[in-house]
Amino acid sequence: THTPTVFSLTRENAGDRATVAKLKVALDSASYVFAGPGSPSYAVEQWHRADIAPLLRRVLERGATVCCASAAAVTLGTHALPVYEIYKAGAEPYWLDGLDLLGPWGWNFVFVPHYNNAEGGHYDTSRCYVGESKFAQLAAELDDSTIVIGIDEHTAAIFDFEHSRLSVTGAGSVTIRRRSGNLVISSGEVATFSEFAIQSTTPLSDLPLFEVSDANSEEDTYTLIAS
Repeated sequence: THTPTVFSLTRENAGDRATVAKLKVALDSASYVFAGPGSPSYAVEQWHRADIAPLLRRVLERGATVCCASAAAVTLGTHALPVYEIYKAGAEPYWLDGLDLLGPWGWNFVFVPHYNNAEGGHYDTSRCYVGESKFAQLAAELDDSTIVIGIDEHTAAIFDFEHSRLSVTGAGSVTIRRRSGNLVISSGEVATFSEFAIQSTTPLSDLPLFEVSDANSEEDTYTLIAS
């Protein structure tokens, strides 16, 4: 039985060189890395401090898999949505700088899990709880090259760069959102990158397998699990 290595990055240890060095060792030998739910703004702050993005890129470059769920998925794009600040604290809509995990390969994504959330009842909590109206304001600030990947709850989007395709599994759909229009990919369906006009500066065969999902969890921990 294989036991995964578990790391939690907090305000107290994210800037600690010894902690980051241990994390680097674990990630350098990992075949699968998972990070989960909580507060996107807290996670992206600590992960910027620990300079996690280059470490995760090395995982992908080795051909291993990175899977991020819920708030962890929010952090991965060029921009990150500060969900609690907008949804619970009532702040005006704004973006945080994301990890831009795939940016060096020329892929400008923004990841929005909980895309179809309906917990608010008469209050719109879709688009990762901020609602369509506020999210539309934010989407208008993105440039034409940026693609929003909206992931319904209990749903996974699996990017297979080697074969230039996106597959969807789970209970819902994935919405590819651009100014030029939307493409909805249902569970069980596969779309080629050419269908939603993704272009990369790197040959597709050199890119990794990458998964983002929506675990729909309320836990407030940030854990990187390497196995």
